[in-house]
Amino acid sequence: MPYEGQQAEVPTEILYKGQGLTSDDPAVGGLAREQRQRRRQRRARPVRAPATPSRGQPGGCQRRNSSGPRPCVCPASASASASRVPDSGPPRAAAAARLQTAPDSPAGGIPPPADSLHCSARPRPGAGETEAGESDGGAGGGAPGACAVCGAPASQCCSGCRAAFYCDRDHQRRHWRAHRAQCARYRVAVDAVLGRHLVAARDLRAGELVLREPPLALGPKISSHAACLGCLRRLREASARACAGCGWPVCGAACERAAAHRAECDLMRQRGFRGAPPVRDGHKESAYCAIAPLRCLLLKDSDPEKYKTLLTLQSHLDERRNTTLYTIFRNNVVGFVRDALGLSQFDDEAVLRVAAILDTNAFDVRREEGEVRARGLYAAASMLSHDCRPNTRHVFEGPDFRIAVLATVPIKKGEVISATYTQTLWGTLARRAHLRTSKCFDCTCARCADPTELGVYVGAISCSRCRAADRDSTNKIVSTQPLDSTAVWKCESCGHSIPGRQIAWGNDAIRQEIDALDKTRPDPLEDFLNKYSGALHPKNGHVLEVKYALSQMYGNSPGYSLADLTDEQVNRKVELCNELLEVADVLEPGMSRLRGILLYELQAAMVVQAKRDFNADKITKSAAQEIMGEAMTLLQDATKILQSEPDMTKLLEEKLEALATELNDD
Repeated sequence: MPYEGQQAEVPTEILYKGQGLTSDDPAVGGLAREQRQRRRQRRARPVRAPATPSRGQPGGCQRRNSSGPRPCVCPASASASASRVPDSGPPRAAAAARLQTAPDSPAGGIPPPADSLHCSARPRPGAGETEAGESDGGAGGGAPGACAVCGAPASQCCSGCRAAFYCDRDHQRRHWRAHRAQCARYRVAVDAVLGRHLVAARDLRAGELVLREPPLALGPKISSHAACLGCLRRLREASARACAGCGWPVCGAACERAAAHRAECDLMRQRGFRGAPPVRDGHKESAYCAIAPLRCLLLKDSDPEKYKTLLTLQSHLDERRNTTLYTIFRNNVVGFVRDALGLSQFDDEAVLRVAAILDTNAFDVRREEGEVRARGLYAAASMLSHDCRPNTRHVFEGPDFRIAVLATVPIKKGEVISATYTQTLWGTLARRAHLRTSKCFDCTCARCADPTELGVYVGAISCSRCRAADRDSTNKIVSTQPLDSTAVWKCESCGHSIPGRQIAWGNDAIRQEIDALDKTRPDPLEDFLNKYSGALHPKNGHVLEVKYALSQMYGNSPGYSLADLTDEQVNRKVELCNELLEVADVLEPGMSRLRGILLYELQAAMVVQAKRDFNADKITKSAAQEIMGEAMTLLQDATKILQSEPDMTKLLEEKLEALATELNDD
């Protein structure tokens, strides 16, 4: 039986499309389970019973601070009472402290008064940083607006939400009583363990915007397919062109002089550097690893405030310095910056520090349109704490890839606001190893500290000894000390034990097997599930990853569209979506992207299933209409979650319209 080594990174994108997030509410899980049970009952009968209409939501506590990730010391999960901070001060003083120039506006802004209590305890934000949470209609573009009191043109805005404009400080003070309820969503808190981190300044609703901000810096990933340095879209051999200034691949003339590329292009042209990587379809190039660090360093002259903010972020350079990656960086990145481009004002330490700041704090920026795969550094969002069951998710908006952080569940005032920096469907061993390697901290959140992983047992395996005595046994082997990767694992029932190292070896062997699977068709994945049906229980992380891949493959992959699927495959897709939703209801309840994707896929399969069953006289017309109505409810729920995703908006609108038409026709 394969139980050796340590888990590696995700083998393929299809296994992880749409994952990541978090929190928990028993009522939600109960409602979802009841709904799934009723669907199963209806499939077993010719006439279907009434369905419960919708799935629910609701919170999270492992954190990471602005100065890098830090482990949680809280023994519970969503509760963050130890991190509560005092109220911010009187309304009038708070309002006066929050008036500043709108972003990018020419005016100088009204400075906060000396008696201000609202922001006196923390520094004013750096360029691109939101200070206390942004409103849904925030003035992110920086265009002047009308004074909220008198209607006169105004270029001064509330620095907390950047949504309300004022012509002077007095009008902001007068408007504060009405405005404060819609204003600051978060507050920066500081403690000895977490450093700077974000807590809710007021109760936040599920789906509510927590913050929105532009990036401090944005660039290609360390190892990247050929990408345009102007817009970051993936390039192909047939369409790419060399930038006239520096020779690096770009989309076209507009991207040659794009603001994001201009400074580095001018520098490379002046230094006569023409070592651009080739464009080779299907190949990744390591030369792109130097672009994001270079862009960060160039901020020192082009935008000193941004550069100053960037340097406040933690690098964990001492822990990274002697790794294989940073040995390569010392040659490639430092050599490129100092030798090839002649930026001798930055010593080796400064260049490596910026590279480490990116590795510690950068977000993985993805967009399906243009196949964008990049990394971005965000000042305020970098202060989101980590939790393996976070209470937010994030999306990237517009051509400048602004980050928008959204609450996935209700967050109480004073609770820590968290995100996840690993994969939800991984077991504890894999998640903690990934966080230790990539973010330099050991996660001790509630899920990591629980041997059962909140009752889902993602990292557990079936007990072979119990199954030998009873093939229907569901007893599982779990870690005796989940925060110690070397601890012994034992069966919860018979006490059969396995060394922790053997469990790690087994995970690594299975991970390699998954990596090698042919993921262009479902049969190899289904064969894998059959092969390990005895050793791995139905909610083991390896099993969940493969099931998620299958749920996306059925109905979406070439040759396996919904119209192409057999009745058996359609039923299988419905089954897979329901099984995965049971897990998501525990590990990622509320408005998480994983739930949104699964709800969307489930409703599509249910519509096809209902039509086929009706046409085959397996169900009555009223039963078919009932299923279609439930599918509409699921699609509406999915739309509420995914409407903020730039790649999903148009598709969701079309699906809603099409399904509504079908219901009306029936």
